[in-house]
Amino acid sequence: MKQLHVLWIVLFSLLLLAAAGWGGLALYADQPVLPANTTVGELNIGGMPIDDALAALHALQKAAEEEWQGEIAVEDEEAKRWTIKELKLAAELETVRTALLRLREGSVWERAKYRYRFPRSFELSFSFRRDLFEKSFKGEWGWTAKSEETATPAKAGAQTPEKTEVPSKGE
Repeated sequence: MKQLHVLWIVLFSLLLLAAAGWGGLALYADQPVLPANTTVGELNIGGMPIDDALAALHALQKAAEEEWQGEIAVEDEEAKRWTIKELKLAAELETVRTALLRLREGSVWERAKYRYRFPRSFELSFSFRRDLFEKSFKGEWGWTAKSEETATPAKAGAQTPEKTEVPSKGE
């Protein structure tokens, strides 16, 4: 009888320990905030609620496209300024958004594993359509298709190879 009593105590103790462990795992996996020290470029979003971090990323993308400016100067030309959006560049934050939303997806075990292995740093990158970028960039200085062959601005009176005369040796 004593052995049966001890067996029941051990069994219930193991069940209690397993339930406490599962509860702790569920609390860890269901945290509404991002892991500490998580950054996107220079923006620290660690410790923020996931929805606030997504809003901050949206604000960062808008700022990148509308407010950040670049200045490009070509020799003997006035420097030109463009916003990132005018150069047809787009901030690529979809991978970050996907990673943040994945913290809410899956079973308790999958969410806990992902949270434990969650990357603490994300690069801020930009993408662009080359044709739109070149059209916007080259059009500002008046470059034409013919002047692209010689890589000099049309304003400077660039000549295409067909129009260039080469003197003969006898002259």
